[in-house]
Amino acid sequence: MRHFVKCALVGVLASAGASEVLAAAGGTIEEIVVTATYRETNLMETPQAISVADGELIESLGVTDMKQLVQYIPGLNMEEGGDGGGTGTTRYIIRGVESQQGTLSYEPSFSGVSVYMNDVPVTSAQGPARQVGGNLFDIQRVEVLKGPQGTLFGEGSVGGTIRFIYNEPDTSAFDFKVTASGSSIDEADDMSHRIDAVVNVPISDSVAVRVMGFDVQEAGWIDRTSQNRKDVNESSAKGMRIATLWNVNDDVTARLWWFHAESDTDGSILAQKPYEEYLLTTLPGTKAESFDDQDIFSLELDWDLGFATLYSRTAYFDRETVSRSETTALVAGVFDNFIGNIILSQNPELSANYVPPPADPLIPGTNLTHFQRDDTAATERWSQEFRLISNGTGKLSWTVGAFWKDSDDLRDNFQPIGYAKPQFEPLFAPYFSDPSNNRDDNLEELSGFGEVSYAFTDHWEAAFGARVSRLKQDFQRVENGTNDTFFTPSFKLSWRPTDWALYYFNFGTGFRPGNVNFGQEFNQRQYLAAGDNVIEPPGFNPSGLTGNEAAEYVNGIIYYDGDEVANYELGAKLMLLEDTLQLTAAAYYFDWKDIIQRFQDPVIPSTNKYYSQNAGDAYSRGFEVEMTYLIGDAWRFRFGGDINNAELSDDVPAPGVAKGNQLTFAPEWSITAGVDYSFDITASLRGNVLLTHQRIAKQYQDAANLIEIPEREVTNLRASILSADNHWRATLFADNLTNEDEVIRDNTYLGQPFFVFQKPRTLGLEVSYEM
Repeated sequence: MRHFVKCALVGVLASAGASEVLAAAGGTIEEIVVTATYRETNLMETPQAISVADGELIESLGVTDMKQLVQYIPGLNMEEGGDGGGTGTTRYIIRGVESQQGTLSYEPSFSGVSVYMNDVPVTSAQGPARQVGGNLFDIQRVEVLKGPQGTLFGEGSVGGTIRFIYNEPDTSAFDFKVTASGSSIDEADDMSHRIDAVVNVPISDSVAVRVMGFDVQEAGWIDRTSQNRKDVNESSAKGMRIATLWNVNDDVTARLWWFHAESDTDGSILAQKPYEEYLLTTLPGTKAESFDDQDIFSLELDWDLGFATLYSRTAYFDRETVSRSETTALVAGVFDNFIGNIILSQNPELSANYVPPPADPLIPGTNLTHFQRDDTAATERWSQEFRLISNGTGKLSWTVGAFWKDSDDLRDNFQPIGYAKPQFEPLFAPYFSDPSNNRDDNLEELSGFGEVSYAFTDHWEAAFGARVSRLKQDFQRVENGTNDTFFTPSFKLSWRPTDWALYYFNFGTGFRPGNVNFGQEFNQRQYLAAGDNVIEPPGFNPSGLTGNEAAEYVNGIIYYDGDEVANYELGAKLMLLEDTLQLTAAAYYFDWKDIIQRFQDPVIPSTNKYYSQNAGDAYSRGFEVEMTYLIGDAWRFRFGGDINNAELSDDVPAPGVAKGNQLTFAPEWSITAGVDYSFDITASLRGNVLLTHQRIAKQYQDAANLIEIPEREVTNLRASILSADNHWRATLFADNLTNEDEVIRDNTYLGQPFFVFQKPRTLGLEVSYEM
């Protein structure tokens, strides 16, 4: 808290001290247009909390992906490395709201933050920690819509919505841009590089094509000392986007675009200490790696009907992520002990070639030598949206729409095992061939939505919206699916007393669907019910359960419902000091009902004791502020910060999960501050220096608040020389200037330390040219 107050005071004092200089300087802050309401509006005239990074800001900050941009957006948190790998393990948290668990294949939950690329929904259906990261080159802007967006954006928009909006083809002129960078990471022996390029080609007065491509190679910085291997976590990414625009006539515009990206990481980003790893082992003949392949096809049609414009968005999204994770010899020993005791007690005649494991489960086993995890997640999704949006500037404006989505989602978690002797494989294999780790599900969503806005006077305006959504889920492994209907209303009231001030009240709602748990208990009980010859583990006694549990468990199934949120928000947006000081602030309260939590079943004698279930309520309340202050053409100050209190409001019948516990990945405060200075070098050359700093409070990784991620900070510095006509730029940069090595995730398991550390200091040179 003291850091938040200190930085806020610095920003306020800087603003006050510079006010006299400002009056003579004459610079103003440019307007930013957003489409958060599906119609173009000025950011400062839109009555809801939206943080926007436009293309110019993204370029000046030098950010290329969301893990960098998130540093500059208050109220937005991001966690990476959730599955122990690097690629495809991104989780977004807005105002402390996101899934509290749900990353495992047999007890998943849907994400609480929705993600869109242009108008294509790419929100992860494979758990909250597998979100799309987004490439930020040739982008028009990134919009972060805070608070539930269930009315316009539907399922998954519980905490908010992130929208990546890319530049369109331009029929008016040929242009291109290329950016290349090379960098050196502390602790890495090799260099990293990145190349981004885009070209816009007008084919005729009505047709244009825009092609973007990128190639990234990043050196690793973690050494595997036990194997004398250096930089085991090197990564790469490449991709392209091809977009075609056709102005069919004065009323109809068509766009067709394709985006392809593939990224991979060798090794793991886990380490025992900065930046050294010495515990993990690899199954002979395999290597740890992860990759993420994505394809998006979209057809967009805009038809001006005079009184309104009809928008059609047809999209196909295909994504596959694979993670091959290493474990330690200790993990193999635990399974050797656990399963070995079952084998010996139930089937002594099968254990002639079996060596009893040590009594201590933490001593490595003698029968299982290696245990690994191969996790595949795949999504194939079609979506169609129609929107009819009123034209004109009268007192009444309206939007109506319909949305359909059909998503096939596969999750396959397989455990390759190493055996001391081939004879052991038939004894252990049935326990590692668990079909409950395989999911092949389908989600179909059909919804209708609308919003009506009416300006009562020149100063007061109100808007009411609602969405009705029907979601049907089918699960391959069980007979019964789910069929839910959600109603998500919204209301906005805004007051604009002057041209430079907007005050508003915003009420919004959001929802996530429920799901079904698969686990070892499902697998074992279904086999027993079918009369199959399966080794019955000690303590297995479904008849010992009572009440509703007995009915659910005898069938081997635990279903759970979705959860819902309502958000109440008061906000202000001000343009002060002759449009040189932009200030936004919002206070909010989330009311979260039937929150999905993780539980353990003590009856199950398995390592897969976990399942998801609804349990009680939670809330998130806080305050956030953003300020940009421009002093002439030379100085620009930016400040952003939030104070957030996100907690459980009920006790939960799970170990250590109690009323007052902080929600996962919900820091109590964060601050970001930056200053950049522009100056003339010669008549044709300009210079710019940009210094930014972010600090984020401690947070907890688990609902019981036992795993703490410490407070951390990062400082970045960029110094640029650029031509006065903006054709070229050369930049020296230092990311993580002070080389902080804080923990950003704790994956400690069975008492053995595994951490994800902040990326070390990176020094580099970036050059760009555009025409």
